[in-house]
Amino acid sequence: MFEVSKKSIESFDNKSYSVDIAITARSREEYDIVERLKLRANYNIPENFNILLVDYGSEELASNQLRQVCQDKGYKYIFVDTRSKPFNNSHARNVAILESDADYLIFEDIDLISHVDFYYWINIQIKSMLIDRNWPFLIIPVAYLSEKFSESMYTAINDLEYDNIISEIFDEDSDSIEFHAAASSHMICSRKMAKLVGGFDESFEGWGFEDSDFWLRFLRKVNIEKPRDFYRLDTRPYSNQTQWRGWRALFRIFADIMASKGIYSFHIWHQKAEHRSEHIRKRNHKIFQENSKRYAQSRWELKPLHNTSEPTDLFFSENPHSFNIHVFHHFDNPLLVSETNLDLNNLEDLLEKYDVRNVILNNPYGNSKRQIIYERLKELDIPVFVVERGALPNSIYIDPNGFCAESISYSEEIWKDVLTKDKIDKTQSFINEYKSTSIVLESQSNEAIGGENLKYRIAGAANNTKILFIALQSPS
Repeated sequence: MFEVSKKSIESFDNKSYSVDIAITARSREEYDIVERLKLRANYNIPENFNILLVDYGSEELASNQLRQVCQDKGYKYIFVDTRSKPFNNSHARNVAILESDADYLIFEDIDLISHVDFYYWINIQIKSMLIDRNWPFLIIPVAYLSEKFSESMYTAINDLEYDNIISEIFDEDSDSIEFHAAASSHMICSRKMAKLVGGFDESFEGWGFEDSDFWLRFLRKVNIEKPRDFYRLDTRPYSNQTQWRGWRALFRIFADIMASKGIYSFHIWHQKAEHRSEHIRKRNHKIFQENSKRYAQSRWELKPLHNTSEPTDLFFSENPHSFNIHVFHHFDNPLLVSETNLDLNNLEDLLEKYDVRNVILNNPYGNSKRQIIYERLKELDIPVFVVERGALPNSIYIDPNGFCAESISYSEEIWKDVLTKDKIDKTQSFINEYKSTSIVLESQSNEAIGGENLKYRIAGAANNTKILFIALQSPS
């Protein structure tokens, strides 16, 4: 079991990062969600943590009660008036992402409970795994408790009780555990990344596969070896998956790390609600399969979540050199408005409507319409960043001063006084090493053979032959 001393707990208060426990809920006839929210009072909660409750259309009495609990405990309460609509967990979680101002989010079911020091453990893991080791997220394994056993779970869970529940997971004859999810939707990740990967797809209704879709898009962005048939969905229980195949095999690893550290959470029993019907689950399954095919066959993905209450970074093109998650880290409230559909007469209205702080363009002279936009933006004194592919493979540049030769970024006065002999030597060494490799800017049918080799193929051993190379580019 994961343990932490009192001294360690105190040292993790007032950290330089903040965490919101994002809980989404709607009142239900099956049980009292207000009482389950109150269970958070049993925890020791670090000072850099807060609870953010998204009340997704609870009936009036329950809403008032939830609001009062949040007010009494200092939690953040957000009501989404969707009483006349089906429950949509994707929409509710997107509200949490956009309303939160924390560095990290814990996506948590209101029915989950754990050890009294659970959030202190998570605090340490955020520092240890997400910050220090750059892991993309944390996943908590969840044990689903039986109806009878759940009745005793409304008090604080201490060391002995916690250890006993975990032991029950591995007892095949246990009448306390109905099901063990070796990997679950209990997830901790960067709020910024959750926003930039597009949040949760709101075409999923109720519960079911919206979290799988989110994880899959998240894992696409992770620079880590992917299993074969990565986009394949294997719906068997995680414990029955024994091959390095499909995205769930990779996803399970993140939960196994937490399990190896003794960190679990437990789901209190309740009857299944209407929005978890088999009909809705099948519909969501179909949506997920269709999304997975798109992810596998193209660059298609959800656009980043756009926060309308914050200044906007406006993109006019989906060009992959500029409209990608690496660039979004520099312009973190992106909005795409295709230049093709833009009415030039309404440009200023668009800038005002979305409170545009930056505009991101590809080659501003790429077509006449874009050049008109570019020149008008400069007249309006709107910051424009030209983002294009760099001269070296796998590189892009972001220039606030214009496009290529027109930009002052390349002026000698900027670099002449900072180029020391050591930097010049390192640069020359890089050039020589680079020229000796077969790395190319774009994929070629044959490997690069080098200048001397090419000259020999063309002119043989002739010493008096010179070859002139002229690179032609069309005006567009």
